[in-house]
Amino acid sequence: MRFGRNPEIDIDSIDFSLPDRPSGLPGIPSDSFRFHFGTTKWGHKHWYGSLYPANTNANDHVKEYIRHFIFLELAAASYGKLRSEHIRSWMETISNVPEFKVAPKFFQSITHIKRLLDCDRQTADFIRFYSLFESHLGPSILQLHENWGPENFPALQSYLDKLPQGFQTQVELRHPGWYHPDVFNTLTALLKQKGMGLILSDTNTRRDLLHMTLTTKTAYIHFIGNGNHATDRLRLENWRKKILQWKADGLDEAYFTVNQHFEETFSETVATARRVFSRSYIARSEKKGIKNSVKPVLFVYSVYNTLLLIR
Repeated sequence: MRFGRNPEIDIDSIDFSLPDRPSGLPGIPSDSFRFHFGTTKWGHKHWYGSLYPANTNANDHVKEYIRHFIFLELAAASYGKLRSEHIRSWMETISNVPEFKVAPKFFQSITHIKRLLDCDRQTADFIRFYSLFESHLGPSILQLHENWGPENFPALQSYLDKLPQGFQTQVELRHPGWYHPDVFNTLTALLKQKGMGLILSDTNTRRDLLHMTLTTKTAYIHFIGNGNHATDRLRLENWRKKILQWKADGLDEAYFTVNQHFEETFSETVATARRVFSRSYIARSEKKGIKNSVKPVLFVYSVYNTLLLIR
């Protein structure tokens, strides 16, 4: 994971606080909140002996993955279709965890090559293929290239108009121009009308991507850590507070992907995140002298050692 990284920046100099901006939520607590915790790959060599058993076979990655996560952002989908037999095999495994969701990325042939133009066939192919996940299909990720700016708004609007009504979509826009106030207001009005979301990214260098505006009752968050620097835990704690605040304001779902710039540190980040977001998390505030303060819950473990969604 290289997006949002600048090795020349002093991490301690970055203001990692989350902006306090109106979310757009109705202000009525949700009674059906779901927290989805995951990442963007289902296996890596650096996970062996830490997150996964040291002798894990590649064919068992999905079985191990669902012991730790409740959803997968399928970044590999952006490079093309998986084989149908892979999805059938995955379905056999994840059927034991009804709450498990898969969030595939739209093909790069749509987003980066065609750039949303003249790609009806590829889009239909994407929707048809990944609908094989049935009830396990979560939102699909429409990530555009970083050089794809707001001059392409007509193409975005036209493309979203063609997607099936109710097809869950989260849009990821990285060009800074999208976050200028006038452009952003027009963009979020369109997404709200379509019932689609705009992804939030928590990175070192692109704090503008923390727009904090929810155009649906689903928040989708990309968290990219800094090798388990002390600020990583503080940032996770800030997200816990924010998500619980949004839950009180009417948020129905939060998808939270955790990533690191270096895979060697990933397993420790997962362990930290699970503690921060768990029922029994003990918060410490040296500044206020508060210890052993039990915080509200986002997820708990099931008998399968899987992160379940809070009822």
